[in-house]
Amino acid sequence: MLIIGECLSSYDEVDMLVGHISSRISVLEDIYPKSTIFHIEFCLRELLNNAVEHGNRFDQRKKIQCIFHHTGGEILISVWDEGPEFDIDQTLRAIDHEDIGRCRFRGLSTLRMLGFNLEYRDGWMTAIMYI
Repeated sequence: MLIIGECLSSYDEVDMLVGHISSRISVLEDIYPKSTIFHIEFCLRELLNNAVEHGNRFDQRKKIQCIFHHTGGEILISVWDEGPEFDIDQTLRAIDHEDIGRCRFRGLSTLRMLGFNLEYRDGWMTAIMYI
């Protein structure tokens, strides 16, 4: 299953895009437990919201693109925004040394706890879950 979406950089637009993608991936409920579907939707929303806030800095003129890809035992969610690139390895190392109660980066920590591998390449933030 391959789903490609795009929206303007606002939480309202993200809500609509997540709703659209969620309705399409609902067929996976016949294959995976509800908890896995929740993790997928949580990841999708977290990456898109991060693009609004951290990537595009709430600039509603900017765009966000999203790719959802499901193959056999792999879920891939990639999000691109118009913001500056960042060093994901440095960010993840900093997360490893901080308390989960901190104000920043809780979302990325949570995605890792849910079983997603995170990588950043060529402007795309990607979360991969092997099922």
